[in-house]
Amino acid sequence: SFDVRVLSQYVVGDSSAVCADQLDPTLNGVVEAQDAQALLFAVAGKYRFVTNYSFTSSPSTGTTEDLEVRVGLTTHLNAVDDGTQTTVYFEIDVAGGSYTPVYSLGTANGTTTEGFWFVRAVYVGSEFVASVHPSGGWPSGQVRVAVIVETSDAFGVTDVQRKFPYLGSSAQEYVDNGFTFVPLLEQTIRGPPLPPPTPPPLPPPSPPPSPSPLPPPSPPPPLPRAPPSPPP
Repeated sequence: SFDVRVLSQYVVGDSSAVCADQLDPTLNGVVEAQDAQALLFAVAGKYRFVTNYSFTSSPSTGTTEDLEVRVGLTTHLNAVDDGTQTTVYFEIDVAGGSYTPVYSLGTANGTTTEGFWFVRAVYVGSEFVASVHPSGGWPSGQVRVAVIVETSDAFGVTDVQRKFPYLGSSAQEYVDNGFTFVPLLEQTIRGPPLPPPTPPPLPPPSPPPSPSPLPPPSPPPPLPRAPPSPPP
């Protein structure tokens, strides 16, 4: 987790006491000057730390199943962000093409300079969530998502020091500040659902039962015996 102790240890050069993940709040895999700046902005209450991010559904090609994206944030005091002074956007590239989004969760904010979907997430429970699918069904290929976190002060005022894209964004405001689109999450769209298995063929019908054999004919009754002849 991130806290003031992490920043103080980093500033005095005691980086051996802090794990690399704690020193990379920008999540780009490199500990650099931008991370120190991010820690300073976090301590000032301007940045949040992305503590978890994931796809929580996996749609199939040709379907209109929703793709759901979730992100969890914390403050520099290790408190879960409650969403009151934080806005999260997802920038979504669908297989590098142009498709019309249908949002089940989230508010559409048009497209970016690259033509990617730009959606404002909703706060659900303790996470920021968006759920979407293309109106004509998912194409084959990859879905790539960048996460943009913006904060405001107690009066609702924001500024450039309160806005950061993970890992980059092609939204005009961020392009103007030197960023390009770099996804934080990637997922391959699954192939189309398999058809149900073919049932096995029915067995042939049973032959009709053989007729029972007729009983043998009864023997004829014996002929009557002739009476004896009278004596002469």
